[in-house]
Amino acid sequence: MLDLISGKRLVFVGDSINRNQWESMLCMLMSAVKDPKKVYETHGRRITKERGNYSFKFVDYKCTIEFYVSHFLVHESKARIRQRRRPTLRIDAIDHGSSKWKGADILVFNTAHWWSHFKTKAGLVPLSNCGSSSLVMYGFQSCID
Repeated sequence: MLDLISGKRLVFVGDSINRNQWESMLCMLMSAVKDPKKVYETHGRRITKERGNYSFKFVDYKCTIEFYVSHFLVHESKARIRQRRRPTLRIDAIDHGSSKWKGADILVFNTAHWWSHFKTKAGLVPLSNCGSSSLVMYGFQSCID
């Protein structure tokens, strides 16, 4: 597998399910490395269960295996609905962290279980090209009920 991804960036983006997939991939690849000292986290951090983004460099293969947290892959924001600000999703805008994924050779996305979250069940999503108070009923609502 390391020969297949030599010189490439393998990037996992998503929630805890994708993080587990990333950790499993990292463990499998580490077991194939002759010298574990030639694998390191590019920011010098240890893997913890706390929220975080990670990038592991495999020196001999000139590749990185990376993970970035993004629960929906799209931009999470707030919209004023009547007198309250409510969490919403901007389906016309990708997550702010997407610049970190740019240039990846292989992207693995997963956010499946978050789409039943209260932000999507409300069915309200503001669109940036409409007025700031414009809301639309999002068709996804019928799919998750």
